[in-house]
Amino acid sequence: MDKAELERRTADFDDTANVCRIRLDGPEELLELLYEDFAVSVGTFFQPINLDILLHAGIITEEVKNLCVEIEAKVDYLTQNPTIVERIKGDSRWEAVFALCEQVRYLRQPH
Repeated sequence: MDKAELERRTADFDDTANVCRIRLDGPEELLELLYEDFAVSVGTFFQPINLDILLHAGIITEEVKNLCVEIEAKVDYLTQNPTIVERIKGDSRWEAVFALCEQVRYLRQPH
């Protein structure tokens, strides 16, 4: 894999984790963001194949990879269940996903 492709994958990965920092006022905006951006991005950039590429390139650690696999599984479940999606704000399951993303963001920062 060339350097430009690895940089693109890294940027896409970081953009996905950074979505959790967005604070929205209304549930319609939150649903739109989760379905159009976050859920699609998680399903794409937090897939094991992409995570393995980033892991082997030294971009992420095994701990970050494991967190991302957990995030992907939770988001997949939550977006497949319409009754849960209708209650996103204040739902502890979504809060847990966002907390995991915050951990990923923290671990990706230079220390």
